[in-house]
Amino acid sequence: MSNGKPAVNPWLIAVTVTLATFMELLDTSIANVALPYIGGGLGRSYDEVTWILTTYLVANAVILPMSAWLSRVFGRKTYYLGCVALFTLTSLFCGLAPSLGIMLSSRVLQGLELQLALDILHQHSDRLLVFLPEQQARKRSPGV
Repeated sequence: MSNGKPAVNPWLIAVTVTLATFMELLDTSIANVALPYIGGGLGRSYDEVTWILTTYLVANAVILPMSAWLSRVFGRKTYYLGCVALFTLTSLFCGLAPSLGIMLSSRVLQGLELQLALDILHQHSDRLLVFLPEQQARKRSPGV
């Protein structure tokens, strides 16, 4: 910070961080809508392809307890960017998956990585919004 102005536009940071939430909503919505088509493309029944959603949600739940520790080990910024990059890569793997097994393993990896990125957002959401003038004033004045 020089002259009271941040080095990076704080709105850019806010938009970048909320990208993970948007990606999760979009990913889940697309997977729900596309399940019958995925099943047809892979030659599997609807019951079998519902595992695509289940594996993603289970992976989200399993990794959640570790995310705070991992963000401290790797650093928040590096950790977040790495998770988003790996999520993008595993999305490509899902799109190119020739079999249900590869699709399921890619969805597990997607669930792990995106949950880690979202947990960073949730853990530090109070710090991300400090750039708003009313938030800065509130943080400086005790008891408000």
